[in-house]
Amino acid sequence: LDSVGNPIYDYSARVSTTAPSIFTELCRIEYEPATDTMWVAGYTTTNTNQSTQYWGQIGREIVRYNNWSTGNRTANLRITIPYDVQSNPAVTIKAMALAGDYVFAVEARLAIIHVYNRDTGVKVGIISPGPEVGSKSGWVDVDHGIRVKHRSNGEYLIFVEEDGFGKVMMYRWAPAGITPPATGTGTITREIWTNIPGTAITGIPQTAPQSTGTLTSMEIPMNTADNYGTRLRGYITAPLTGAYTFWIAGDDNCELLLSTNDQPGNKVSIASVGDWTNSREWNKYPSQKSGVRNLIAGNRYYVEVLHKEGGGGDNLAVGWLKPGQSGTSPSEVIPGSQLSPFSGGTSPVSQLLSMGTIIGTTGSHDGVSTREKAFDGNTGTIFDGPTASGCWAGRDLGSGTTRRITQVKYYPRTGLESRMTGGSFQGSNDGSSWTTLHTIPGTPATNAWTSVNITNTASWRYLRYLSPNGSYGNVAEVEFYGQ
Repeated sequence: LDSVGNPIYDYSARVSTTAPSIFTELCRIEYEPATDTMWVAGYTTTNTNQSTQYWGQIGREIVRYNNWSTGNRTANLRITIPYDVQSNPAVTIKAMALAGDYVFAVEARLAIIHVYNRDTGVKVGIISPGPEVGSKSGWVDVDHGIRVKHRSNGEYLIFVEEDGFGKVMMYRWAPAGITPPATGTGTITREIWTNIPGTAITGIPQTAPQSTGTLTSMEIPMNTADNYGTRLRGYITAPLTGAYTFWIAGDDNCELLLSTNDQPGNKVSIASVGDWTNSREWNKYPSQKSGVRNLIAGNRYYVEVLHKEGGGGDNLAVGWLKPGQSGTSPSEVIPGSQLSPFSGGTSPVSQLLSMGTIIGTTGSHDGVSTREKAFDGNTGTIFDGPTASGCWAGRDLGSGTTRRITQVKYYPRTGLESRMTGGSFQGSNDGSSWTTLHTIPGTPATNAWTSVNITNTASWRYLRYLSPNGSYGNVAEVEFYGQ
């Protein structure tokens, strides 16, 4: 070193060697002279470079060579690192670092750190930007954008470039405190009903499917058939704790339902397509995007997708943004690594109940807004009863027809949402004695559907919404779902 600490290189003493034969592009090297170990990163004959757009990355493999100076060019360890240039944002690794017992590799776009055991290559966990920095980071775009110091007390200090806000992120990590990424078993159940015309998911029969199989991600093959219905169901294992956003795309109608835990009975609709979209066309309709769903790492959540194909092209996909990610579309289709197939046996599909006859209080406050308006599929019309109290609207499913109600949905009259507070959804088998299935506890959301799961397991012929006293009905839409 010179007087101020800069290395002095003697080019006359340099030694040149060709890259190991498995590499098609060599991107980084780190040499450990104490053990004569060379670490080489780049693209290989097995894991090639699939895009020239993402320059300056370290490649797709980190490879260890023991006894480098003796001429060994046979790999002693190969670590395949994250790489997906089709996702949004793309997943590539920008920099690596070696310290103690671990290899650290940091993503360029989201600054997620992947940690591997240096002896076995096994991935032991990930480290992501936490709430202290808003759970996000700018780009990592310098070649050595991560450096790690292994302290004598066993702790690791990890420093990562944070280009977006001009700072360096510092993590303190003790190996006992890292959480391995939670995973599923690799597939999700897919059920198919064939020879069913139409595009509405309500057309999926309440019978056993014609075929049952599995998928390795939440996406079906494109353009395979016409006039069929599909149900995907199983479990998502959350890889991280935090806020998730989901999207659904499909041709034709489709709906995404997610439970608050691993129980199907707690599922609610969180996103849907009421017409059709192209493959992975995530933002054609506002209904395709869910609200924020907070999940806990390692927990399983029941998930279900209903999909109905009429004619022409067909597709279906579900994607997400995970904690620490941001954007206007999913970062990826939900992969099989976070999925597990349904393990609860065969159960019928919950369907929107549209059969039978509309019943309820006759007449209306204005001569137009009758009980039928609550079931016309138009949130711009309303049921506005003729009297302040005792108004109701419902369905008679028909003689000999009963259903167990699994869910109700309702959409309040805009501007008069509070008039639904205390209203109740009820079932009956004689049309005169009614059992309350759910009472609305407070003012519903404005200009939005509210979904409620029903736990009562009895079956009913007559269903109704009974408005609270003084409300004149004042509901835009009511939907009953049953099995």
